[in-house]
Amino acid sequence: MNLVLGHAEALLDLRHDDLVSIPFDSFYRSKMTSLFGGSSTPTASPTDMAARLEQLKNSIHNELALQNAQELMNKVTEKCFAKCVSKPGGSLSSSEEKCLSQCMERYMEAFDTVNRTYIARLRKERFDQQS
Repeated sequence: MNLVLGHAEALLDLRHDDLVSIPFDSFYRSKMTSLFGGSSTPTASPTDMAARLEQLKNSIHNELALQNAQELMNKVTEKCFAKCVSKPGGSLSSSEEKCLSQCMERYMEAFDTVNRTYIARLRKERFDQQS
């Protein structure tokens, strides 16, 4: 299962106080400092902080969604090509095209099912922890 999505879900639920307590490497620390204002900037208003936090959440969400899509396409290509194309050549035979199409469709359906189940489990665990 792709853990990137699970991390995305967890990060999107963070508050500013949570973000301050997470140990980031220097790159992410500088990003966080510029986003939330460093010690050299005056204290931001709660509205400004909320807008910056929302901007960070959106940025994280978009980056993780892109990584997730790239990983999915790489795996689909690798697995289905290995299964369906026995002798690579200049073009695909009709049976190879059909096999690739069916393989990709099944892989995407399975990935979607696992993803939905994983997200539901994360949400349930978060809800149980809050109760």
